[in-house]
Amino acid sequence: AYAREQLLKMKEQYPIISDVRSAGLMIGIELSNPETGEVDGTAVGKVLDYALEEGVLFYLCGNEGEVIRMIPPLTITKEQIDDGLGMLEKAIQRYLNEIK
Repeated sequence: AYAREQLLKMKEQYPIISDVRSAGLMIGIELSNPETGEVDGTAVGKVLDYALEEGVLFYLCGNEGEVIRMIPPLTITKEQIDDGLGMLEKAIQRYLNEIK
């Protein structure tokens, strides 16, 4: 619940995040073009690359590769969630700066 809450706060700040869905700690973060509302697999690919450069690994999923999948271990701490989501946020910011 904590990770989902943090992602929903991030969604409010970044319109590129169009949906956050979860089943326990398996979380999907859908990215869409904020102007068109169309899902954006290209953005996901770039954000995943930047997140890896920041030091965190997420997975690609979705019918059109438009979803970042987060599957941390059940033993993850709030601090580790904050660290990983901080890296994801930096990756999203980097992508948004790139497309301006």
